Amino acid sequence: MKHRVVLNERPPYLSFSWQWVIGALLFASAQVWASCPSTTTTARFLIADDQVTDLQTGLTWSRCSAGQSYSSQSCNGAASTMTHEAALTYAQNQSGWRLPNIIELQSLLDLGCTTPAIDRTAFPNTPASYFWPSTPYTLELGSAWFVDFNS
Repeated sequence: MKHRVVLNERPPYLSFSWQWVIGALLFASAQVWASCPSTTTTARFLIADDQVTDLQTGLTWSRCSAGQSYSSQSCNGAASTMTHEAALTYAQNQSGWRLPNIIELQSLLDLGCTTPAIDRTAFPNTPASYFWPSTPYTLELGSAWFVDFNS
Protein backbone atom coordinates (compact mmCIF):
# COMPACT_ATOMS: atom_id res chain seq x y z
CA MET A 1 0.00 0.00 0.00
CA LYS A 2 1.36 3.40 -0.94
CA HIS A 3 1.24 6.50 1.23
CA ARG A 4 -0.09 9.89 0.29
CA VAL A 5 0.71 12.83 2.51
CA VAL A 6 -2.09 15.33 3.11
CA LEU A 7 -1.76 18.80 4.58
CA ASN A 8 -3.46 19.59 7.83
CA GLU A 9 -6.02 22.40 7.70
CA ARG A 10 -5.52 23.25 11.35
CA PRO A 11 -3.59 21.34 14.01
CA PRO A 12 -5.78 19.74 16.67
CA TYR A 13 -5.86 21.22 20.14
CA LEU A 14 -3.34 19.71 22.51
CA SER A 15 -2.82 20.98 26.02
CA PHE A 16 0.54 22.57 26.79
CA SER A 17 1.63 19.64 28.94
CA TRP A 18 0.95 17.14 26.13
CA GLN A 19 2.78 19.29 23.58
CA TRP A 20 5.77 19.42 25.91
CA VAL A 21 5.72 15.64 26.46
CA ILE A 22 5.40 14.97 22.73
CA GLY A 23 8.20 17.42 21.91
CA ALA A 24 10.46 15.93 24.59
CA LEU A 25 9.88 12.40 23.28
CA LEU A 26 10.60 13.45 19.69
CA PHE A 27 13.73 15.33 20.76
CA ALA A 28 14.98 12.46 22.89
CA SER A 29 14.44 9.90 20.13
CA ALA A 30 16.02 11.85 17.27
CA GLN A 31 19.55 12.83 16.45
CA VAL A 32 20.21 16.37 15.33
CA TRP A 33 22.31 16.36 12.18
CA ALA A 34 24.62 19.05 10.90
CA SER A 35 23.50 18.89 7.28
CA CYS A 36 20.40 18.55 5.18
CA PRO A 37 19.59 15.88 4.27
CA SER A 38 21.22 14.12 7.21
CA THR A 39 21.88 11.02 5.07
CA THR A 40 22.60 10.84 1.36
CA THR A 41 19.29 10.82 -0.49
CA THR A 42 20.25 7.78 -2.58
CA ALA A 43 21.29 5.85 0.54
CA ARG A 44 17.87 6.37 2.15
CA PHE A 45 15.42 6.60 -0.78
CA LEU A 46 14.89 4.90 -4.11
CA ILE A 47 13.36 7.57 -6.36
CA ALA A 48 11.23 6.50 -9.33
CA ASP A 49 9.47 9.40 -11.05
CA ASP A 50 6.57 10.50 -8.80
CA GLN A 51 7.18 7.88 -6.08
CA VAL A 52 9.84 7.30 -3.43
CA THR A 53 10.58 4.05 -1.62
CA ASP A 54 12.10 4.51 1.82
CA LEU A 55 14.86 1.91 2.06
CA GLN A 56 14.80 2.08 5.88
CA THR A 57 11.09 1.35 6.30
CA GLY A 58 10.14 -0.26 2.97
CA LEU A 59 7.27 2.23 2.57
CA THR A 60 6.43 3.80 -0.77
CA TRP A 61 5.48 7.49 -0.75
CA SER A 62 4.13 9.96 -3.24
CA ARG A 63 6.81 12.60 -3.82
CA CYS A 64 4.16 15.33 -3.88
CA SER A 65 1.59 16.38 -1.32
CA ALA A 66 -2.11 16.07 -2.13
CA GLY A 67 -3.09 18.82 -4.56
CA GLN A 68 0.33 19.01 -6.18
CA SER A 69 1.27 17.38 -9.48
CA TYR A 70 4.62 15.85 -10.39
CA SER A 71 6.42 16.97 -13.53
CA SER A 72 10.03 17.64 -14.54
CA GLN A 73 11.39 16.29 -11.23
CA SER A 74 9.35 18.76 -9.20
CA CYS A 75 6.05 19.02 -7.39
CA ASN A 76 4.00 21.85 -8.86
CA GLY A 77 0.99 23.73 -7.60
CA ALA A 78 -0.31 24.36 -4.12
CA ALA A 79 -0.75 21.52 -1.65
CA SER A 80 -4.33 20.97 -0.53
CA THR A 81 -5.40 21.77 3.01
CA MET A 82 -8.20 19.80 4.63
CA THR A 83 -9.60 18.58 7.90
CA HIS A 84 -8.56 15.19 9.25
CA GLU A 85 -11.88 13.66 8.23
CA ALA A 86 -11.55 15.08 4.72
CA ALA A 87 -7.96 13.77 4.51
CA LEU A 88 -9.11 10.26 5.45
CA THR A 89 -11.87 10.40 2.84
CA TYR A 90 -9.50 11.79 0.21
CA ALA A 91 -7.00 8.98 0.82
CA GLN A 92 -9.75 6.31 0.68
CA ASN A 93 -10.77 7.61 -2.74
CA GLN A 94 -7.22 7.33 -4.15
CA SER A 95 -6.58 3.95 -5.75
CA GLY A 96 -3.70 2.14 -4.04
CA TRP A 97 -2.99 4.89 -1.51
CA ARG A 98 -3.72 5.38 2.18
CA LEU A 99 -2.92 7.96 4.84
CA PRO A 100 0.18 6.88 6.84
CA ASN A 101 -0.03 6.32 10.58
CA ILE A 102 1.80 8.64 13.00
CA ILE A 103 4.94 6.47 13.24
CA GLU A 104 5.21 6.14 9.46
CA LEU A 105 4.77 9.87 8.88
CA GLN A 106 7.27 10.78 11.63
CA SER A 107 9.84 8.54 9.94
CA LEU A 108 10.12 11.18 7.17
CA LEU A 109 11.20 13.93 9.58
CA ASP A 110 14.81 14.95 9.00
CA LEU A 111 15.90 17.17 11.87
CA GLY A 112 19.00 18.20 9.94
CA CYS A 113 16.64 20.04 7.59
CA THR A 114 14.49 23.04 8.39
CA THR A 115 11.54 24.67 6.69
CA PRO A 116 10.62 21.95 5.76
CA ALA A 117 12.18 19.25 7.95
CA ILE A 118 12.27 16.65 5.15
CA ASP A 119 14.67 15.56 2.42
CA ARG A 120 13.87 18.08 -0.34
CA THR A 121 15.45 15.98 -3.07
CA ALA A 122 13.15 13.06 -2.36
CA PHE A 123 10.14 15.30 -1.61
CA PRO A 124 10.51 18.52 -3.66
CA ASN A 125 8.41 21.58 -2.78
CA THR A 126 6.98 20.01 0.38
CA PRO A 127 5.27 22.78 2.37
CA ALA A 128 6.72 23.55 5.79
CA SER A 129 3.45 22.79 7.52
CA TYR A 130 1.43 20.31 9.55
CA PHE A 131 0.52 16.98 7.95
CA TRP A 132 -2.20 14.54 8.99
CA PRO A 133 -1.53 10.87 9.70
CA SER A 134 -4.40 8.41 9.96
CA THR A 135 -3.87 8.11 13.73
CA PRO A 136 -6.64 9.63 15.86
CA TYR A 137 -5.83 11.46 19.08
CA THR A 138 -7.74 9.25 21.50
CA LEU A 139 -7.63 11.61 24.49
CA GLU A 140 -9.86 14.14 22.78
CA LEU A 141 -12.89 13.15 20.72
CA GLY A 142 -12.71 14.39 17.12
CA SER A 143 -8.97 15.15 17.22
CA ALA A 144 -6.01 13.56 15.48
CA TRP A 145 -2.25 13.61 15.75
CA PHE A 146 -0.23 15.69 13.29
CA VAL A 147 3.40 15.95 12.21
CA ASP A 148 4.94 19.41 11.89
CA PHE A 149 7.46 19.71 9.03
CA ASN A 150 8.10 23.37 9.89
CA SER A 151 10.97 22.60 12.25
